[in-house]
Amino acid sequence: MKKIVTAILAAVLTLTAGFSVFAASSDSTVSKSSFKIEYEDSTGMHYIPADVAELENADGRFLIYCMNNYNMHWPHGDNVPKYSEGYDLTTPTAFKSEDDYKKFNYDTFTKRLTTILYAGYPYNGFGLYQIVDSPKTLSDAEFNQLLIVPENVRSDFKDILGDTQFTYSDYTNNNTENLNKLKQFVQEVMMMAFPSGKKTPSGLTYQDLLDLPFYKAAYCIVNASSSQTPIQAYAQLYPDSYYVTTGQAYDATKVAVWRLMDEYGIANNNITADSYDYKINPLADVLYKASDANSEILDHEPSNDQISISGDATLNYDENTKQWVSGELTVTEPTNYNGSYQLSVEGDGVSVQTANGGTTVKAGETFKLVADKQVSGSVTATAADKVWLKSMKMYTPIQETITYQHMVGAVMGKKTIATARAFKSNPKKEETTQKPTTQTAPAQKKMDDKSIAAVLTGDDTNWTKYVDWMALAAMVGAAAIIIRKKTSVK
Repeated sequence: MKKIVTAILAAVLTLTAGFSVFAASSDSTVSKSSFKIEYEDSTGMHYIPADVAELENADGRFLIYCMNNYNMHWPHGDNVPKYSEGYDLTTPTAFKSEDDYKKFNYDTFTKRLTTILYAGYPYNGFGLYQIVDSPKTLSDAEFNQLLIVPENVRSDFKDILGDTQFTYSDYTNNNTENLNKLKQFVQEVMMMAFPSGKKTPSGLTYQDLLDLPFYKAAYCIVNASSSQTPIQAYAQLYPDSYYVTTGQAYDATKVAVWRLMDEYGIANNNITADSYDYKINPLADVLYKASDANSEILDHEPSNDQISISGDATLNYDENTKQWVSGELTVTEPTNYNGSYQLSVEGDGVSVQTANGGTTVKAGETFKLVADKQVSGSVTATAADKVWLKSMKMYTPIQETITYQHMVGAVMGKKTIATARAFKSNPKKEETTQKPTTQTAPAQKKMDDKSIAAVLTGDDTNWTKYVDWMALAAMVGAAAIIIRKKTSVK
């Protein structure tokens, strides 16, 4: 009977969504009617084994996310029930209130939810972040900027902080006096959590204080350990919005899902823009805001013939750099491809020049080809494992006596796409300069293929061109007459 009800709900939800790619119930991609969700302790990730999910390009497992953050059990540990595909969002009991149920738009909700999964980990469909091996860390000087005490905080906690100027060297040099002040400050802030609504004299709430860079830095110094410095702790607790580890990217995606669930009034969710978990995950905010960009999702298999390299691919010699340089080139693609392209060159001694100094560009970003000699070849742009959306899967625990969280994941296809462009080089232009000539006075000196003799004898139809030469000849003749007169006088 339960399977029949699930099938009916699948049909209803599919019709409500308007198209099957966002259907929230079981169809043909999960091979078993019930299965166990696996959990990885080292990363905190939930997944369905590939042999159970039988999903193409699942990379050995299908990552899924909890859809509820409040007042429900996590699907790991002892006595976790098995799950089946589907999530009944057609009844008021699935929502916080009757009003939330009436306002709920399944089509809009599933589009936004799928966009978060498409943009989030592990697919990074929009290229909104970069996975790194370890969290981005601050320098000592950058950490010192965090330790600058705001004036209202200094005034609110004057008995503790006084006029002390804190620096990272308080930790490295074990300045116990300053370290004790920071410890006492953190403890006082923690005490403000009870009762809720308590404020400092300047009006700061407990949450306001938790959001302050000074508190975050102080907390990391106070809770540093022999295996983790305050700077390392800060990088782990307060991740960057772009350079993130796999664990941080997974957590950010999870929190973004929770906020969307709360926004649509779905029961057992309470994450808002002001929640601590949301504020300490800046990538979660990036992913949540991207959820309105559903039209940019690639929902079909990408094709090589849809991308190209445009621009001026001819290299010309540059006198300033003493190199051959092409015009500006760029990768063009359809608006929803969102590719990140690795550039490679076939050609002796040719390199790629990009704005960021690397060899990877997105569509629309310009690059040039540079060579130390005249050469020809080709440049290739490759987007490896370009993802495209196939469907979204929601899962519900079968056991109903204990409330466990619902789960969700996006089924993606992957394909490597590439395009190439031939280039050539123009030869270096040789400069032509005229060497200056020394004037001599032979009677037969050439000028524009005419001799002075020709001018003097009138053997030239355009004699006005040689007025200067005629004047010179007259001066020479006058000088000769004077010389003869002086000679005759003697």
